[in-house]
Amino acid sequence: MKEPLSENDKIKEYWDERAAGSSAIAVTTNDNYLRILEAETIAKVIQELELPDALRVFDVGCGDGQTTIRVAETLKAATFLGADYSPAMVARAVANLADNADVSKRVEFREGDILNLVACSGAEHFDVATTDRCIINLPTFEEQRQAIHNIAQCLKPGGYYLALENFTDGQEMLNQTRALIGLPEISVRWHNRFLTEQELDEIASPHFDILRILNFSSTYYYITRVVYSALCRDLGEEPDYQHPIHKVAMTLPSEGNYSPTRMAILRRK
Repeated sequence: MKEPLSENDKIKEYWDERAAGSSAIAVTTNDNYLRILEAETIAKVIQELELPDALRVFDVGCGDGQTTIRVAETLKAATFLGADYSPAMVARAVANLADNADVSKRVEFREGDILNLVACSGAEHFDVATTDRCIINLPTFEEQRQAIHNIAQCLKPGGYYLALENFTDGQEMLNQTRALIGLPEISVRWHNRFLTEQELDEIASPHFDILRILNFSSTYYYITRVVYSALCRDLGEEPDYQHPIHKVAMTLPSEGNYSPTRMAILRRK
């Protein structure tokens, strides 16, 4: 009889199945415009850090590689390593890279587990590391702590970690606002463990200085998860992630605290 899967193995199996069965747009999230906004924010922040153009970036938990590729299209002198523990996701990333000849010589994808990063990265140390909703896919706080430690070990002294992750208070504010107009709560998915900013400080502070936390997607969430959701309800329609309102929402300045998704900018001590 087969032994039951661990929680980590169940989550990995979930992502393998998503990679194998989802459309190109919906592999890691159904909201493609949010992914574009995230990639644009990552690229913009890296540019603002005033690092050398020929920097080395490690995208930990790269999924299907679309965000890595988008960032590489903007940072034209940088080179990238993307790692994911799902073989099916890495296969998707490699296939997506083959369709992007302009960046294919500067981007590489490998299998790699955030809980054992050195097996993927070896002795290399990077200028920048990024995660995009990766830490929240670890089921325990101690594993999240270990993941942050491992990322720190892959960075040069003074290197930067851009942690684009989900936080509980933004999720709560979003749901409180939805409740005011009779919309149902958006639940945290079974395979996610959102962070608090206090938890991030606890697990990051031994290795990093937290420079700032950007609530870059608050307006986007308010328009798409509150305003647009209410319109769909009133019109008797299902929300459509490709509706043009998403494209408009991603161009507006971010205000408020209506999004779980934020970027913490950390510098290696």
